Amino acid sequence: MKKIRVVQTAKDTDDRLTPKEDLTLLPGLMESPYFVNVDASQCFQTIEGFGGAFTESAAVTLYKLPVEKQAEVLRAYFDPNTGHGYTFCRTHINSCDFSAGNYAYDEAAGDHELVHFSIDCDRRALLPMIREAFQTAGGTLKLLATPWSPPAWMKTNGQMSLGGKLKPDCRQTWANYYCRYIREYERENIPIWGLSVQNEVEAVQAWESCLYSPEEERDFVRDYLAPTLQR
Repeated sequence: MKKIRVVQTAKDTDDRLTPKEDLTLLPGLMESPYFVNVDASQCFQTIEGFGGAFTESAAVTLYKLPVEKQAEVLRAYFDPNTGHGYTFCRTHINSCDFSAGNYAYDEAAGDHELVHFSIDCDRRALLPMIREAFQTAGGTLKLLATPWSPPAWMKTNGQMSLGGKLKPDCRQTWANYYCRYIREYERENIPIWGLSVQNEVEAVQAWESCLYSPEEERDFVRDYLAPTLQR
């Protein structure tokens, strides 16, 4: 009989990554009309990893803890031997709904050359947390970066919240913005593994959001973002 190792963390208990009694995997009953057969000899998509999200609010909260507790939290999530061993995480470009406030890396209206671009706001808490997580994980983390909204001056509604769309005349600037973000993070020794175009492309939210139709997202990637990344 195969055994299943159980480690439990549960609210209103003292269980914090607490080992529990092993479970026994019993032979499956094939009487049900619903079952899945897994053929381990055939491989399709690759699972890149498991993890969570790096947000500014998480970082601010982390650094309110005593130093020893900060290290304990990071080990619980990222240590490959004593913790969950997270290997794949997402973070936000500009602010998101889990930021301490609303901000963009370039808030100078009409700055298409991105002269005023700066990630200083991330240096306060977010970047240090990501850097420590990388160290705790042994440098094996893959980081996916996603914007919740372009800067307000690039939006049709003039604000980062409540939906709106990317202005057509800002598409190249916005593509350049992604690349500038990647370069700035690499200067901090934090490599960006991948990008996604937009968080929740169909959602008008009270927080940072931006709308794309499938065709608009396709055209932005094909005509602006992909060529800019390739350069």
